[in-house]
Amino acid sequence: MGRLLFQDHRRELDDIDADQVMLALGGPNGLTERTSTFRRRDVVRAWCDRLPRGAPLETLERLTDATLDSEAGVAVMLSQPAPTSPVSSDVDRALARLAAAAGVPADESQPLRGIVSRILTNTETRPDELANELLAESLDGVRDPVGVLTWRARRRARQLEVRSDLTVAGAPAGLRPHREAGSTETVYSTHDLLETERRALEQASTAVATVSCEPTHVDRVLTAQQFLAEEQARMVRQITTGTEGVQVVVGRAGAGKTTALAAAVPLWRAAGCTVMGAALAARTAQQLGEETGMAAASVDGLLAELDTNPLRHNDVIVIDEAAMIGTRKLARLIDHTAAVGARLILVGDHHQLPEIDAGGFFRALTRHSHTVELVTNRRQQDPAERAAVNAIRDHNDAVALAHFTQPERYTVHDTSDQAVAAVVQGWWNDRRVGLSTTMLAGRQDQVDRLNAHARERLDEAGALYGPETIIGGTGYRVGDQILCLRNNRLLGVLNGTIATIDAITPDEVHATDAHGQAIVLPVDYMENGGLAHAYATTVQRPRAGPSTPPTCSSTTRPTASSSTSCSPGITEQFACIGQHTLSHMIQTPTTRGLGQRTGSSTSRRHWRETDPRISRSRAHTFLLAS
Repeated sequence: MGRLLFQDHRRELDDIDADQVMLALGGPNGLTERTSTFRRRDVVRAWCDRLPRGAPLETLERLTDATLDSEAGVAVMLSQPAPTSPVSSDVDRALARLAAAAGVPADESQPLRGIVSRILTNTETRPDELANELLAESLDGVRDPVGVLTWRARRRARQLEVRSDLTVAGAPAGLRPHREAGSTETVYSTHDLLETERRALEQASTAVATVSCEPTHVDRVLTAQQFLAEEQARMVRQITTGTEGVQVVVGRAGAGKTTALAAAVPLWRAAGCTVMGAALAARTAQQLGEETGMAAASVDGLLAELDTNPLRHNDVIVIDEAAMIGTRKLARLIDHTAAVGARLILVGDHHQLPEIDAGGFFRALTRHSHTVELVTNRRQQDPAERAAVNAIRDHNDAVALAHFTQPERYTVHDTSDQAVAAVVQGWWNDRRVGLSTTMLAGRQDQVDRLNAHARERLDEAGALYGPETIIGGTGYRVGDQILCLRNNRLLGVLNGTIATIDAITPDEVHATDAHGQAIVLPVDYMENGGLAHAYATTVQRPRAGPSTPPTCSSTTRPTASSSTSCSPGITEQFACIGQHTLSHMIQTPTTRGLGQRTGSSTSRRHWRETDPRISRSRAHTFLLAS
């Protein structure tokens, strides 16, 4: 490897061992630590981060070239810049039909070229077939037909899983490197990640569970349990009686995955199995344990335990929200279970929140492993609400937007102050009648504003007592509702624990959690980012329950008065989520900076047609906290 680094430039790198850095970039904590793929610019950035004294541009370029060189054994090329499309005539034919249907000259259909070319290049779709699909819905009365067709084409691309970036999970097991139409950059992954995926996929497809439940006993129990739907009962049968060592359960939000798991736990125990659960977050794991009766921990905690205390053949491991877990951690779990013939159940939905670490592996398992799917949403009782939630999952934006942009479901304000006031008022109205409601926002600074306004209301109502104590830069009083942000089992708190302050001393805070348990938080826990107010939080944190109409939902129009106070590209967005409320909001990006915009022109046009009140916005994202 050393010869690739051009020895005569070593004098500029005397603070580091360039060969060791390159090896690290190809490892678990390197270029594919958080993402499965990368491009040349990511390698340049990684080297910049690792050169404390900097280096000449020429040296940086050489280091990048060396890292991407196939002889270095670090990077694997997955796709190359697309050459002149071999189907350019097909693209022209499809565009000609679309332009004619839209009633515009052919040159005005060019915004469609990129997405149409991607679909035709990466799928078996024929030009006329694609045109028919995009024109299946009438364009009569549409003010911007090219924009609507572009939006339909993007929706079709998502349905066909034509992506602008390659999900590399499973690539060694049959995913072909692809050429991305219109791309000017080569896409890479690392040998380390691809080998991890290859080995884990092979193990998952061949692993055998040593202990299974007796099918007749399972059928007898399920017949007596009338509360399970047929697809839930089918799931229970497969994960208890099947001999596969790795089984995947895919279920949309509200499909009843946890209910079915709760029915499976006693069946496994009757067969002599020990059942353990885990989830990415300790709070989610705790909820899994409470709802199913199994012992549960965070995935990190479970892996640490398994590294010192190996599994036995009669163990069952259930991983909740497995689609949010990165490839390497899933591979380690498969390693542990396959080695002894234990059973691993991975439960999740790859159409919801993505992995934090390099991922895509759960999606690959749904194609290569033994999978059962729950397709019925049982959480939303309103058929229209259920259809809208399912539409978001299935990328059917038009159906979702038609439901969630009804005037009674959200409001638009000219300033962020007005939006904050509206949401806080909704929260306060709920609180006065005894409802448990949390305010949501997209960014932490917005959360801080909502919490501050909520505390003002509480203070005015006499719900906060005594002097204010500053802890970690934030003020707290007796009566405040607090949110714990770090796991600490010795203190009896998890990331997500909510409690009410009973007393504050110079050294600690005494509080009572939602289960009535007393907790004592020392100053060192609170001052190191362990505490926050719990009246509002970011949209990523809550986990909604069954749906009723939202308490309050609001957004600001991106005018000069409101957008100047926002972070680049985003206007204010807020919502309320009740104890049994599904929240929805609109995120309306504005201009990022000179010459930089966010959101597609197609989506902006679609939003403008949906609601003229946000005609000045560049709305492009619909968020659903589920």
